Amino acid sequence: MLVVFRGQGPEAYPGIVAGWEQLAAKGEIQHFEHLAIDTKVPPDPARVWSEICNRVVEGDLDTLVLHHFHTQMLGDPRPWLEQLRKQVPNLFITTLNGDAFTNGYLGRPAPPKMLLQAAEMSDLVLTTSMGTLGDLLARHATAPVVWQPNGVFPERFQVPVPLGQPDFDVVFIGSNNRSRNLLKPYHWMARRRERMIRGLASRFGARLGVFGHGWEGVPGWQGPVPFNKQWGAARRGKVVVGGVPFSTNRYYLSNRPFIQIAAGVPFVDLRVDGIGLILRDGEHWHLGDDIDSLIDLCSHFVSLPDDEWQELGRAAADEMLERHTEPVRVRSTLNTIRAVQASRRVPVSPVRPDLSAFLPEVDVAAELPLATRNWPAASEQRTGR
Repeated sequence: MLVVFRGQGPEAYPGIVAGWEQLAAKGEIQHFEHLAIDTKVPPDPARVWSEICNRVVEGDLDTLVLHHFHTQMLGDPRPWLEQLRKQVPNLFITTLNGDAFTNGYLGRPAPPKMLLQAAEMSDLVLTTSMGTLGDLLARHATAPVVWQPNGVFPERFQVPVPLGQPDFDVVFIGSNNRSRNLLKPYHWMARRRERMIRGLASRFGARLGVFGHGWEGVPGWQGPVPFNKQWGAARRGKVVVGGVPFSTNRYYLSNRPFIQIAAGVPFVDLRVDGIGLILRDGEHWHLGDDIDSLIDLCSHFVSLPDDEWQELGRAAADEMLERHTEPVRVRSTLNTIRAVQASRRVPVSPVRPDLSAFLPEVDVAAELPLATRNWPAASEQRTGR
C-alpha cells in the first residue's frame, strides 16, 4: 500500500501515518509506505506522478491512497492513473477528500478539478461531508462515495496549560478571513462568525480569549496560535466556541471540533444537518441553533462550578480519544476498502462500508442512503470495476 499526501514529511499527517504503521505492525496489511509531496513550491507534475507510478509498480503494490491530495498544482491525474491501471490491473485506488469546498457561486460546492478527476479514476472515494458535495462527487465517480469524518491525533498537540486554571471564560480559535465576493457563501459565513465574536465580546468583554488572524481590536485578542498548540489555547477558557461551521453539507465537521473537544473543555458550536448523529448533543458537545443560543450556552458553562464544567470536558475528551482519533479513521478506511472489494466477489450477503463514526444508537441501515452514494445494492455486489 502507498499513501500519498501533501507536506514536507510524515509530520504533515502523523496520525494517518501512525494508523497505517500500526495496521502493518499487526499484520493486517502486508506492507505500508508513504510519500509526502511538498507543494509549498509548485512541483513538476510529471515528476510527482512519475514517482508515484514508479513506487507502485516497482514495489508491486496493490493499493494506492490519495489522502487529501487535491491540488491544481499537480495537473490532471487521469493519464497517470490510467497508465497505472494498465501496469497493475488489480490496483485499488482510494481518494480521500478532507474539505467541504463550499465556496462556489450561489452555494454550489467548488472542489478542485483534480479531486473530481481523481474520483473519476478511483475505486472508492471517502469524503468528510456529503449533501451537495457527495452528489457532485458521485456524478464524477462510478465508484462508491462514502462519508468518513476527520479525527484527532493527540500526540500532535502540546498541553502547557493545566486544566482548571483558565485565563478566560470563553475561548475561540479561528481566523477572520472574509471573502469579498458577495455571491460566495464563504463571505456570509465569515460575516456570521464576525457577528458571533461581536456578541461574545459584548457579553464577556476581556474574558473572551480570541486566537487567530484578523481579530485586531477585539478585547482579549491573543493573536494566532500554532496548530499544535490548540489544546493549550483551549484550556485557557472554561468553554471553547467552535465558531460558525463554514458549510451546511450533511455531516460537515472540520478537524477543529475533534481537536478542541479532546482538549478537555466543554465545546459549543452551531448545528449542522446530521452532526448530532456523530457526537451526542449535551454530552460530547453543546449545539446552538443560532448565535444568541450559542452565547447563552457559553454563559451557562461559565456559571457552573469548576468541578462540573471540568468533568463535562474530561468525559467528552475521553470519547474523542476512544472513538475519533486519526488511527481509528485509518482502520475505517481499510474496512471500507475491504467492503468494496468484498462487494465484487460475494454474490449473496450484502456488505456495508465502515460507518462506525456514527453514535452506537444510530440506525446505520436507515442512514446509509444519506452517508453514501453509488454504494452497490445486494443485487449488484458481484461485479468488479
